[in-house]
Amino acid sequence: MRNFLLILLVLGLAACSAPLEHGISDPFEASNRKAHQINKSLDKKVVRPIAILYGDSTPLKVQSVVNNISMNFSLPGHTINHILQGKLKSASKSSLKFVVNSTLGVGGIYDASSGLALETQKTDFGETMARWGVGEGPYLDIIVLGPSNQRDGVGRIVDIIFDPIGLIGAGPKSVATLTSIGLGLSARSQFRESIDSMLYESTDSYAQSRLFFLQNRRYVLGTAQAEPYIDPYN
Repeated sequence: MRNFLLILLVLGLAACSAPLEHGISDPFEASNRKAHQINKSLDKKVVRPIAILYGDSTPLKVQSVVNNISMNFSLPGHTINHILQGKLKSASKSSLKFVVNSTLGVGGIYDASSGLALETQKTDFGETMARWGVGEGPYLDIIVLGPSNQRDGVGRIVDIIFDPIGLIGAGPKSVATLTSIGLGLSARSQFRESIDSMLYESTDSYAQSRLFFLQNRRYVLGTAQAEPYIDPYN
């Protein structure tokens, strides 16, 4: 039943949302701004202080190991989405990279595949739906998850529910979750000046976050040119 409902939701998005490559659709701005303020408060009181403590007190080698493990655990999800997008070559590279790093790299602690020309690209179910012709839909600011849109919000839910790492067992899933948090804290600490400027120094942090997210997402999908955006909630 859960799978059936998700399929209906994806099909509904495809039917009712046309691609929006220019401009901003934000019919839920009032509620989005409230969610943005909650996220901003969470960042100021919780995420930012912990990220700074983690980034400044944790040795870079330890952070690198955590980041490597997190990125390795993300590869099976990338593989599935590459297959769904018809990118079989990218899927084979992601799967091979995961096998090599999980074995020779001792569970992803080391990037053992770095010398094998296995360059991989991050992807997700939001991008998969975009490749299927699903439009981005209205802009959404989601509590905890941060800036998104209708299509990518659904994509995040699908990626979380159907994360293939969960099939391996609760242990690997827990490690994947913890290292993903570590990766996010590391990024929040590394790019603190840029993120702080956007969130706490701009006259309208909501509008800035919305613009940067949409520009970057369209850039990633190849529908617009923009500078990469650092997501403080990811």
